Amino acid sequence: MNVGKLRKLLDNLSPDMELVCYTEDKELVENGSGFRLIEIEDIQIVDARLKRDKNHYATLEIGKSELSQKIALANVTCNF
Repeated sequence: MNVGKLRKLLDNLSPDMELVCYTEDKELVENGSGFRLIEIEDIQIVDARLKRDKNHYATLEIGKSELSQKIALANVTCNF
């Protein structure tokens, strides 16, 4: 994604909204290298609650609830 497209997507968001990134790319999740380059594929708005799982990893509980908030969710990939 180029900077112009990213700016357009971000301009539609509230400046106070949380922005988190996620990926399901096996190459990124399972790779033991020191770093990986990633590209933003898309940004969407979801109702979700930020929380920690039983291993204390940050996660999302997606869905509208009393504890949820609007969150900007950026899908990233290492396959570009």
